[in-house]
Amino acid sequence: MPEGDFRLGAEFNAAVTEASTDTAAFVVADLSKKLAQASHILMQKTKADADLRVKSATEKLSLSERLRRAEAEVLALRDENAQLKGKCCDFFICHFAKLLLLRLDVWVDI
Repeated sequence: MPEGDFRLGAEFNAAVTEASTDTAAFVVADLSKKLAQASHILMQKTKADADLRVKSATEKLSLSERLRRAEAEVLALRDENAQLKGKCCDFFICHFAKLLLLRLDVWVDI
């Protein structure tokens, strides 16, 4: 092999090596950028998932509290209804007795 051809081959190899190093640097930089973007997106998704779990738990807790209050209100209304029924029965029995006694021409102050 002539010496000139060897130098040309060495220069060519050096140029290829240099170009490969530059290309590799660009590839590494591009991959680093893409990795940073993917990491950022993953962190956003992780935060969104956590926020959704917190929101869901808060809504369940709120619904549970509303259900508990509604159950307590139903019980209170049930008791009030029973008391009012008793008062109505007493009222009607009392007035029915008065009307009956008036028909019989007997006055009793009840």
